Amino acid sequence: MIDFFSALQKRYATKHFNADLTVDEKDIKRIKESVRLSPSSYNLMPCRVIDVKNKEVRSKLKDASYNQGQITEASHLFVFCSLNAISYEYIQQINHLREEIEGKKRDYYKGYVEFLHDMVGKKSQNELMHWSAKQTYISLGFAIMACASLSIDSCPIEGFDAEEYSEILKLSDKGLTPNVVLAIGYAQQEEGSQGSPKVRLDTSEFFLDI
Repeated sequence: MIDFFSALQKRYATKHFNADLTVDEKDIKRIKESVRLSPSSYNLMPCRVIDVKNKEVRSKLKDASYNQGQITEASHLFVFCSLNAISYEYIQQINHLREEIEGKKRDYYKGYVEFLHDMVGKKSQNELMHWSAKQTYISLGFAIMACASLSIDSCPIEGFDAEEYSEILKLSDKGLTPNVVLAIGYAQQEEGSQGSPKVRLDTSEFFLDI
């Protein structure tokens, strides 16, 4: 593994993957673990990831992604989704797990569960979906950096038809909405962006002192 800032300097959005190279399963497990360990608001973990392994399905997703080659060329394809609903039972499940892990008595966090349920209940469906979608991007960032630290290439992709993805992957049946895709693999040798200097604004443009 390489250190964090070296990984930041090295990584880029890969446009052309070598379809003959497959990422080792032990590294995929590490990437998945980075997603599992990523933070989320109130630790409600509304992100779910579809690991699309079926080649026929990926071919259909390519059509729904404006024919972007990464969809089928990459070793692995992760579709980051968010939950369509966050029920009282789900919130309770998360906090029962917390109680178990922390060695607390059951329903120790009952008051907190009630607070979260009230907070979520005040959101409209559109507000809830927007809030949940933002959580998936946190997980996406962790996955991208996990790839980079393992010297694995990746490309985040937003250019796809969400309705077609939902239909192809039967996401409505799973209570999910697709937000963003991550292609994972190894770049082709002739990939033009490899080794190119980073084009970024100066830090002073990003951070404003008040």
